[in-house]
Amino acid sequence: MVWGTRVVLLLSVLLHFWAAISLIKQNGSARPVSYQRHATQATTYAAKTMKIGGITLLLFIIYHLGHLTAGTFAPVGTYTAPTAEAVNVFDNVVRGFQIPWLSGFYIIAQVFLGMHLYHGVWSLTQTLGLSHNRFNCLRRQAAIVFATLVAVGNISIPVAVLAGLIK
Repeated sequence: MVWGTRVVLLLSVLLHFWAAISLIKQNGSARPVSYQRHATQATTYAAKTMKIGGITLLLFIIYHLGHLTAGTFAPVGTYTAPTAEAVNVFDNVVRGFQIPWLSGFYIIAQVFLGMHLYHGVWSLTQTLGLSHNRFNCLRRQAAIVFATLVAVGNISIPVAVLAGLIK
């Protein structure tokens, strides 16, 4: 079941990456000549950081899988990563998150993930035709709640390890 989930998640990331590249190309071809003066009318910080945030998250996902799942990326001088045959994900999580700077890195990555998810949910509901003055407040709240739940849930893991709640 774990490997099935991993395959589905990997395919999802690849499809998401392909969709993002396609969208960037469409946006570029829609207006091949750039504006003389760029003045945004309505946007959010999350929307402005989608490209760099997406690249940052892709690099984070690669590191995350290597560190916690495969046990191949161990911070230098902290502990010995297990061999691929003897991977213990729980042990990798606990030993890795006992390092404060590494936990901080994961927490920052989850903040980026939260912003990415917020903009994604907001855009998804717009694509589904829910962009209307009657629904915009609900759309914004749904995006905030979903992004916050995922980010805070993920942040709680390194915090719990640092606090000694998970050993």
